[in-house]
Amino acid sequence: MRGKLGVILLAVTMAAPVYAVTEDFQDINLAGTASVDVGTSFNSSTLIPVTGPIPAQGPGLVVNGISFGSPGGLRVAQNVGIVNPTQVLRTILSDFLLIDFTQPITAFSLDFIYNSGVTQTAHIDILGTDDTTVLQTQNFGSFSGANGQAFFFGVTKPGMGAVRITETLDGTTNPFFITVDNVTFSAVPEPSTGLLVATGLGGLVWWRKAR
Repeated sequence: MRGKLGVILLAVTMAAPVYAVTEDFQDINLAGTASVDVGTSFNSSTLIPVTGPIPAQGPGLVVNGISFGSPGGLRVAQNVGIVNPTQVLRTILSDFLLIDFTQPITAFSLDFIYNSGVTQTAHIDILGTDDTTVLQTQNFGSFSGANGQAFFFGVTKPGMGAVRITETLDGTTNPFFITVDNVTFSAVPEPSTGLLVATGLGGLVWWRKAR
């Protein structure tokens, strides 16, 4: 029995690789309406009160490990411009969108949703774990197309802590609202995972000596 314990511990702890999580905003019940405002910060602890036909809901509307913020507020809305409607997240005003992660990530992607009728460019700042240090800046655009069309953007870089996005109308400095979907991130295991792996290895060594 002692031998089995050592092997099981190692098997469980070694099965904790870097993991990918996607937030697609489908857990919000819009009750047939076009949209619902979710405040200036939207995360797993957000509570949405009764709003017309929309029922009270939350927490757990967003996956753990990620938070969305915008000074002018955020809105979950139907992306009605495509054949199979999905739900998307957009800024209410032409403010930046901050996507913050609770632990460092190694890769990040999302879909920019086009629904304005004008060509636009997204400006992306990849921030460090202090949410201030700029690790990388990138422009994504110019993108335009069918209403509701998704445009994929992704980046891989160790030590990312947040992503700040602004959008402008092409050929101008005029800010524009941002619409995103399918936000995916890959996080490194928490520090405790390393301790668990060491414990598993230690258990295996102990088991071998016991034999």
